[in-house]
Amino acid sequence: RQLRGELLAVEAQDHSWWVQPGNPCLCLFDVDRTLTGKQDYKIGCKNNKVEPHIHDTGYGGGDLTLSELAQHMRSSVCGEHCIVGIVSASSEKDRSGGMLDKLKSIVNGGPMKFGCLPSEKPTCASDIAKQYRFQLKNVYFFDDVKANVEYFQPTQMNARQVTCKRDPWKKDLGLLGATRAEASLTKGVHTCR
Repeated sequence: RQLRGELLAVEAQDHSWWVQPGNPCLCLFDVDRTLTGKQDYKIGCKNNKVEPHIHDTGYGGGDLTLSELAQHMRSSVCGEHCIVGIVSASSEKDRSGGMLDKLKSIVNGGPMKFGCLPSEKPTCASDIAKQYRFQLKNVYFFDDVKANVEYFQPTQMNARQVTCKRDPWKKDLGLLGATRAEASLTKGVHTCR
């Protein structure tokens, strides 16, 4: 086990293998209400999947509810053409156990950065891009909160607000989580209308 861990640590130091002709872009996703939907909320969420044995601590907690995108990441345009990862305000400690394992699986072991305050999400995304040698113009960020997307305006990165159906109790939050169709490689910064 120790030898395996050492090998993984050595492999992780050289990220040049991430950027290959088949993976010229980096898609980064927020977790709460982007890769997940409102916990235990089933009205109008026929495409979401509740994971009853995995606890999600976000926004009051409950059973982990995966968005349609999270369930089908590999068949999304991001999953088919890009490296996928996570940039989230929540702490890694909050995502421990089964939920962290599920998130790693969703992004196929891609980069994950937790504890990024909303205004720092562009910096966190840029740090990942530099670490993995992606050009900023080939970075795509997805979040359910309008302000978090707007923070990307002065950068060369692309950002899109997803989950445009709002939570009726917390209007600034998404409700159902993102769909595969919302994970598009559209240049620029775009918010819900």
